[in-house]
Amino acid sequence: LVEYAAGDQITPGQLTSGANTFSTFSTISFNQNLAADDVTIIVEASTDLINWPPSPLQSSLSYQANGTNLATWRTLLPITNSSPQQFLRLRVIAN
Repeated sequence: LVEYAAGDQITPGQLTSGANTFSTFSTISFNQNLAADDVTIIVEASTDLINWPPSPLQSSLSYQANGTNLATWRTLLPITNSSPQQFLRLRVIAN
């Protein structure tokens, strides 16, 4: 179901952003299948691999010629010394 909704290339990464102070966030990117309107993709974040709230922010979305959107999501909170571990995952549910 995940491959149908998001393809077979799910890419973890990091994004650094900020105007005066730079912060680094965990990211996940995938090709969202635009024809898969019978499923919902939920991006979830965790710092402990136990609790997975649906809380990340979508940071970019760009249309691809193959009928997908390249979607990149990031965590709400930056990576810090007090919170160095952040994990992202996709959960796909049938509508």
